[in-house]
Amino acid sequence: MGNSKIEITESAWEDLTEIDNNISKYSPKIARSLIIKFFNKFDLIATFPEMGRIVPEFGSPMIREIFQSKYRIIYYHKNQKVEILRIIHGSKLIDTK
Repeated sequence: MGNSKIEITESAWEDLTEIDNNISKYSPKIARSLIIKFFNKFDLIATFPEMGRIVPEFGSPMIREIFQSKYRIIYYHKNQKVEILRIIHGSKLIDTK
């Protein structure tokens, strides 16, 4: 346990922007609330990086995920560093290439 350094990859920023834009069309308030919840999860991951399950598509103990609503927050952790890799809807497949 401890606070790891969090980095958000460009792909994850793009995911956040797309989610925000799509939901904001219908409800800016809900979009803002969801984005705040994502960042709260990032803080939780920084404190407890091994709390997430191993992503089945990768099978590596360093690539994990936790859920927020219907979204998968996929991250890589090693030592005291955590990278948020992607934030994808749970119904989408992950491209493992």
